[in-house]
Amino acid sequence: MNVPVGRIPKCSGFRAVPFFRSPGDRLGDGDVGMKRYLESLDKIGYSGPLTIEREIPQSPIQQKEEVGFAVNLLKQLKAELGVETSEKTGE
Repeated sequence: MNVPVGRIPKCSGFRAVPFFRSPGDRLGDGDVGMKRYLESLDKIGYSGPLTIEREIPQSPIQQKEEVGFAVNLLKQLKAELGVETSEKTGE
């Protein structure tokens, strides 16, 4: 579902950021600076879960590879930032 940016609810002075991605883009390939995004979450004290959603029904192997890439990217960036990582995965 596409939601116009002006209709995204505000929360504690921060707005949710819509992630529109092209087919074939992996997390980190787009315009959102993931390291800066994680820094912002850390700055406001967010320590909740990060969710990765990637649906490629015509290619489940590619889907699994891209989710694995995203998990590793987030782990790497969190380590660089010194952000604690608690893992809970749902497969």
